[in-house]
Amino acid sequence: MTRFPRALALATISCLFATLPAGANNVLTNGGFENGDLSGGWSIASAFRVEVLEAADIVPPIAPAEGTFFTLLANGPANVGGPTGFFDGNVFRDFNRSELRIDFTVVTDSELSFQWMFLTSEVGQLTIFDDFFFVVLTNFTTSTSTTILGRSIHFPGGVSTFPDSPPYDGIAYRVQSGGLTNNNFFPAGRTGWNPFSQALTPGSYRLQFFIADQADRIFDSGLLLDDVRVVPTADLAITKDDGVDTAIPGQPLVYEIVVSNAGPADAEDVVVSDSFPADLTGVTWTCVATGGASCTGTSPGDGESGSGDLMETVDVPVGGTLTYTVQTTVDAGATGSLVNTATVDLVDDCLVDPDPGNNSATDIDTLSPTQTLFQVTDTAGTVLIAKGGALVFSAVSNRQVVVDRDLSLVAYVSNGNPTGGNGDTGTEVFLQEIGGGTEQITDVAEPLAFRHAGSPSLSASGEWLAFSSSADLLPPGNEDGNPEIYRYFRPAAGAPVLEQVTSTGVVTPGCENGSPSIQDTGAVAFVTTCGDEIAAGFNGDGNPEPAVWTGSAFAVVETAGCFHRDPSIARGTGTRVAYVSDCNVTGLNLDANPEIVQWEWAMGPAGYDQITTTGSGVSHEVPSSSGDGGRIAFLTNGDPGGVGNPEENLEVFLFDRFGPQTFTALTDTGGTVLHTFVSLDPSGDHVAYERLDALLQDFEIFHQEIGLGVENAVAVSAGSVDGASIRPSVALSGTTPAVVLQSVEDFPGAGNDNGDGNLEVWYGLVIP
Repeated sequence: MTRFPRALALATISCLFATLPAGANNVLTNGGFENGDLSGGWSIASAFRVEVLEAADIVPPIAPAEGTFFTLLANGPANVGGPTGFFDGNVFRDFNRSELRIDFTVVTDSELSFQWMFLTSEVGQLTIFDDFFFVVLTNFTTSTSTTILGRSIHFPGGVSTFPDSPPYDGIAYRVQSGGLTNNNFFPAGRTGWNPFSQALTPGSYRLQFFIADQADRIFDSGLLLDDVRVVPTADLAITKDDGVDTAIPGQPLVYEIVVSNAGPADAEDVVVSDSFPADLTGVTWTCVATGGASCTGTSPGDGESGSGDLMETVDVPVGGTLTYTVQTTVDAGATGSLVNTATVDLVDDCLVDPDPGNNSATDIDTLSPTQTLFQVTDTAGTVLIAKGGALVFSAVSNRQVVVDRDLSLVAYVSNGNPTGGNGDTGTEVFLQEIGGGTEQITDVAEPLAFRHAGSPSLSASGEWLAFSSSADLLPPGNEDGNPEIYRYFRPAAGAPVLEQVTSTGVVTPGCENGSPSIQDTGAVAFVTTCGDEIAAGFNGDGNPEPAVWTGSAFAVVETAGCFHRDPSIARGTGTRVAYVSDCNVTGLNLDANPEIVQWEWAMGPAGYDQITTTGSGVSHEVPSSSGDGGRIAFLTNGDPGGVGNPEENLEVFLFDRFGPQTFTALTDTGGTVLHTFVSLDPSGDHVAYERLDALLQDFEIFHQEIGLGVENAVAVSAGSVDGASIRPSVALSGTTPAVVLQSVEDFPGAGNDNGDGNLEVWYGLVIP
């Protein structure tokens, strides 16, 4: 068969332009024989039974290791002549030797590699007929010559000094090329393709492949070669560590993954990957590059930060590093061991990693489920405050804590200085990532003038924060110190934005805006005693009215001589807000008792709905809405719906707008125990509540999953000292309920330290 030169394969072409020192030529330009010939510096010597073939030139066909072509060295067919001698060092003469060689120069540490396959007809012959091949590498720079590989026909006890080759498949193969190796016959079959590699240092080399008959000149054997490469090396490595040997379910973990390249070649298009186990939730990561490395790769989406599994294509030059910081939380229900593996891989065919053993790193932690309470803030010491006409020292207080839906972010009020930006001990609003950093949202300039910020509310997603403040935080300004509503947008990407929602007190001096509650679209519900500055002709009597800022306008309900308080908006994307009100908007509250009401603000006054209708003297308190507004948890000493509260104790009830049962009594305590606070999570399936044991003077926190009727104890804060009320806020950490709380206790556990008894933020995991 006539051979014609072929274009270089794309992979080979790319290797010609690999990142190498100037003038280097470390890559064989026709190492895969994809030109269809022996161009590129190859030459034959001795007998000339060497030929470039393709699969169809052998019957039945043999697929190349790569590409289309390979090269066959044969010692036949039969006796073709050629050099004789004792090439494998035993006493039996060898015949019909064929040789293929190439000379090349290496200018940086590199690796020689190739694929080989042996074919033969000698299986079943006498053991002295032990045909063989061998490979010699000569380093002209060091004047050394080494046989780097040799194999003989698989004869147990064969006479050759070279090791036996792998087994043969027993299929008869014949060359039908019409060329130099035509009619070679290998009835005993072939081995599979076998890889070989050898490290090279800079120098000038000759690579020689040989094949010969052992002790006879009759039976054919052949050596197939393919994908011969001399490529530079880039020693990539990766490490991974979270700094602990024991991980606690429900607690944050921070992994550090470091990718490096010891060279000697730069590495482009390196793939860094980490498929995080299901026991890790809320995974986010950031990348920092040094030494000329780049976190931003060639694939769409590659960048300096992300969430979920890591799969990035990056560049790592010699001496460069990439450091990935991974923040995550162990699922509260995880058991056994936590196993996490990160890998780094070369994709570039023009490079090879000489030590693939350090291309993966595994961090293994034992999971210990013993700890369920974890400290979020740690603000030790006291602050100087104005009290009773004098300056006194008081403990640092972190309070009014609220949480997003998945225990990733909390908001709270503090007179401490967790960020270094509150040296004047003002009452400020802070945001803190669980297991992460803290952000100071407000900076009240006049704390001793009793300007303050407080009453934070987080949307379910955590992107929106609302709070009230009498401080002058930003234009349009609040120089009169009137209590105003603010909202803070904290998007997943982009810069945060602080906005003043209300600007009142000039037309109606002394009016107030308070108790904001915010949801995922940024709508803020609040209570206001202000009038025209909210809406023209609104609230002439200055009573506490309900209002919602939709983002573009105020929605209001006009009442007279009554009040609304404690708004709880549907924190997801619902369009309802619940209040406590003694108003008679619907005609069902003639006795002006404080009842639970719900308002669908998009419908205006027509969306107003009275939920409870009870007798005079019945108390309803602190409504808490689900994310869609379909459920409301609240406290009452009445019996709405007639479902049972004979002791008229302050108990936890649930109103279900969409469910088959309108009201459900979630608790039934009585005696000296009364409930003081309740929180419903955005899903509407989990509730946390605080109760006070008046006899023991203990605040206790419990959790329930709606529908199960099982109380799960979360925490106890002994002694009803000032500020010790726990005020829980409930979320879900993965599938595990979590309750955020404030407490002066020093709960035991790793990382907990509240020996000074300050009011700190904590979270508790509900693990039945």
